[in-house]
Amino acid sequence: MQSGRGIAEGLFVLFLLAAVTTVLAYRGIGGQLMRLANLVLVLLFVVALVFLVL
Repeated sequence: MQSGRGIAEGLFVLFLLAAVTTVLAYRGIGGQLMRLANLVLVLLFVVALVFLVL
């Protein structure tokens, strides 16, 4: 098992990646692939968050 701090850091990195890909996808940089990556990252972040809460 990871420590709580490791999980929090992982979540933070995931959140940053999701935020960056959201901005890039919103500005139309990277095209379809960027939108797909953004969707995957946001879903991963939400799933991780739900796992932590439950």
